Amino acid sequence: MNPFSKWGSVLGLVACIAAASSAFAVSQSPAEGPVFGDEVEITGSAPVEEQVTALLVGTAARRLSMPESDIRVRLISPSAWNADLREGYRVSLKEVSQGSMPGRNSFFMQIQRENRSPTSHWVSADIEVVRPVVAARRPLSSFHVVTADDVELVPHHLVRKGERYAFSVDEVIGKRTRRAAPQGVPVLLSALDEVPLIRAGDHVTLIVEADEMQITTTGEAKENGYLGRKVAVINVESKKVVYGKVRDASSVVVGAR
Repeated sequence: MNPFSKWGSVLGLVACIAAASSAFAVSQSPAEGPVFGDEVEITGSAPVEEQVTALLVGTAARRLSMPESDIRVRLISPSAWNADLREGYRVSLKEVSQGSMPGRNSFFMQIQRENRSPTSHWVSADIEVVRPVVAARRPLSSFHVVTADDVELVPHHLVRKGERYAFSVDEVIGKRTRRAAPQGVPVLLSALDEVPLIRAGDHVTLIVEADEMQITTTGEAKENGYLGRKVAVINVESKKVVYGKVRDASSVVVGAR
């Protein structure tokens, strides 16, 4: 056997052992990563399971950049490690399944006792996000233009990552449904189309703003215009094309930022 190959294998094994040992460092801060960055000291003021749940809630809240009040956690079969915890022990977590929140997640939990070697356990938990989202206050038909009376904010379990929920009523008002929306069901942004406030050929009030002055004239839209977006308008007097931002169904502001 080639002696260099033999020593290479030995050095590789030593490197793997060193990497595995470093994973048990408790001193890493949450900002640096999830490797045992979240920990809690068990006290006698609350049940152990409740304290570990609170630790998981904090971990999930930081991971999802959401307030802890929006997070719900249910531990799966905690009895295996629950009996191993006593007051004064420290519990540290390492997240294992990145990218699956909300949903069922796995964590590697380390229990540190004074003057004793740490013990490690697998912890599974169902993590849910509950946030107020925009839902239909009454049944909405297809191609319906949403009004303020059509929708309301209701608490909702966000079960799938990536769904385009609306968290403000203003996000959906004036938009048109692509399909029917049952009462109480969240109105997803992906199921809405924007409705042009101004259509090509409409006559609009063209408002020119510059140096604290405001001049109004008549314009004709060259294209459909949407609230808050730029639209091309022909100045009826000068016949020049200008671009302005749609303020409402009858006016376009030139010079608006």
